[in-house]
Amino acid sequence: MDFNQLDTKAAMTRGHWLHLRSPKGELLFADEKKEKPSRVLVYGIDSDRAQLAVRGLSDAQRLIAAGGTDDRSLQELEEQGVGFVLEIAGDIENVIVDGKEVKSDRESLKTFFLRFTWVGEQVFQVFRDRGRYLEN
Repeated sequence: MDFNQLDTKAAMTRGHWLHLRSPKGELLFADEKKEKPSRVLVYGIDSDRAQLAVRGLSDAQRLIAAGGTDDRSLQELEEQGVGFVLEIAGDIENVIVDGKEVKSDRESLKTFFLRFTWVGEQVFQVFRDRGRYLEN
């Protein structure tokens, strides 16, 4: 076998389009005909982009492990989690909130992920799944 077919770094750097599901597990679409999937482009754990985000989280974890304290509020912790999701999510398509399509700029995505935390959970699950990226 040619190991180029298993190059997870290249695949994860290209990203994977995650078709979003409702909290009940139903695939989400922007239209009634189900031709426009609601989706997010997710960069995987082996990508340089994701590795930088992981290192940022690791700094806080090392502080706590060394006996330091983390006295941030729940809101600050939630924003850190959303900040991580923002680093691994590259684009968004066909996602409608309040009658308008969510834009891919950082501030719009931050507002979206803070409001719909279950979407961030889906993004995080996909970012670690190396096999999913090799399917593209």
